[in-house]
Amino acid sequence: MKQLSLRFILLTLLTVLLPTALCIAQENAAESRPDSLKVSLLICDAGPEIFELYGHAALRVTGQYEGRPVDEVYNYGVFDFTSPGFVYRFVKGETDYMAQASPTPLFLYSYAQRRSRVTLYQLNFTKQETDSLLAILRHDADPRFCTYRYQYFSRNCSTRILDDIDAAMGVTATYSTDTTADYHTYRQMLKQLNAGYPWYQLGIDMALGSSIDRPIQPREQAFAPVVLASNIDRSRRADGSPLVEGAEVLYPGEGDMRLPATPWYLSPDFILTLVGLIAVGIVYIAYRRGKSPRILWAAWGVICGLPGCLIWFLVFMSEHEGTSPNWLALWLNPLWLLVPCLCWSKRLAKPLSYLFLLQALLALGTFIICKCGVQTLNTALIPMLGATLVITLRAYWQLTKNK
Repeated sequence: MKQLSLRFILLTLLTVLLPTALCIAQENAAESRPDSLKVSLLICDAGPEIFELYGHAALRVTGQYEGRPVDEVYNYGVFDFTSPGFVYRFVKGETDYMAQASPTPLFLYSYAQRRSRVTLYQLNFTKQETDSLLAILRHDADPRFCTYRYQYFSRNCSTRILDDIDAAMGVTATYSTDTTADYHTYRQMLKQLNAGYPWYQLGIDMALGSSIDRPIQPREQAFAPVVLASNIDRSRRADGSPLVEGAEVLYPGEGDMRLPATPWYLSPDFILTLVGLIAVGIVYIAYRRGKSPRILWAAWGVICGLPGCLIWFLVFMSEHEGTSPNWLALWLNPLWLLVPCLCWSKRLAKPLSYLFLLQALLALGTFIICKCGVQTLNTALIPMLGATLVITLRAYWQLTKNK
């Protein structure tokens, strides 16, 4: 009986203690394994929405770290549409983005839903550099430090990654560009990237000034992840070795997801040319009839004045890079909104004539500045600028003639 009780006690102890011992042994074995981390650059192809046109970039960390398996993506492109005053702060240039870590399958799922290709570029890093980069990424993704002030060209999901890569290496990598690329400035790059979105490009050309017409370096071109993807295989470490070891497609996608090209009859070039011709036609008909086209004056004041208010806000109030100086602010200015207020009263003909003369000189100055290459003028705006000169000079002549 005593022997049976002893066996029962031993069996019970084995049942309780053996699984615990096995778990401890497994943990010790895992902790004894050396870390084997790898860091990769992920480039996601462009999508159909405006904020997806340049693709997306993130960093993936995989392997074994401190005895635990790791497979996570660090993403600097997270923002919150629902935050208070998001639209106003975005226009003013006070947009805050966040760095965030997420499991790799969750990150890939969002791009699989969009059917965009995701390509992995393995970084040619030493163990020390990999550990350093992981420490930087985990610091940036910490909720206490994850928020940063977004900038369109210099601080975004792509440039922050390149900054982290350089910081982990302790030196700046050398970036090269495709010698066949037909762009040398930010504006030329944007024109190519937005080829199927001409109205969006028109908005950019109106909102951003002469600073985006300066020559840019290969590293600066990497603000667009899709351009970084085409150049990354030519990037070099300080010792001349490649920055990346190879590429692998994680999700094939379904090709170019951007929208098809805008039909010519819906393009800004055609529509604004048509508007300009109609305006000049109205001026000519009014001239033949000996009348003043006051409705056209009022309408043109609104057409030029409302964009002028936005451009002046961007030039003098916004913190966005690239918005100042903007020489379009000469032609498109808030003073245009005085025209609808003045044009209906004959007693105000004199100040109105001076206002039209001023606007004619400012429009002419804008044309000369852009013609000299200081700032590139979107071709869709040329007929509008020409119509402005016709309207203002004819109005000034007519108002002074009738005194």
